[in-house]
Amino acid sequence: RDMQETWAIHGVYPNFAWTPDSDEIVFWAQGKLHKIDVASKEVSNIPFEVNDRREMRQAVTQKNAAYEAKFNAKMLRWLQVSPDGDQAIFQALGKIYTVNLPDGKPKRLTRQDEHFEFYPRYSADGSKIVYTTWDDEKLGTIRMVSARGGSGKVVSQQPGHSTNPSLSPDGETVVAQAIS
Repeated sequence: RDMQETWAIHGVYPNFAWTPDSDEIVFWAQGKLHKIDVASKEVSNIPFEVNDRREMRQAVTQKNAAYEAKFNAKMLRWLQVSPDGDQAIFQALGKIYTVNLPDGKPKRLTRQDEHFEFYPRYSADGSKIVYTTWDDEKLGTIRMVSARGGSGKVVSQQPGHSTNPSLSPDGETVVAQAIS
């Protein structure tokens, strides 16, 4: 096998080899094995025949839907319980959700679909949630919203790449990691 069907870890052409007496080089070309005499540079075919039998089978296939309209998310990111322990926030599939504890049903924090939402974090009193957003064309912002939900208010000065926002205990200052 010349391994062209993979990622060519051995190169894209089959190997060659010296004969034990170092007088000829054996190589493959044009679907045949050849040898070249090193001194005369004369090339000749190496005749060979393989008796083999192969059985062709039907390929095993399975149809998989490209997507499902509804499914259960199996990965919650940046899960955090509110300071009073009554609610939790998390991100899944690019949106932030809240859930009342211990057995509430998750619901979206905001109603927007213009950008992705990341890194939610409660304020010290649990009344607000600060988070970041991302849009491939407009970049990202840092936003704040009531823990009850609603529209996120932009609190960053300019669009950029931000992660891990945090609101000061007095609720007046937001800090975040800026990625350049």
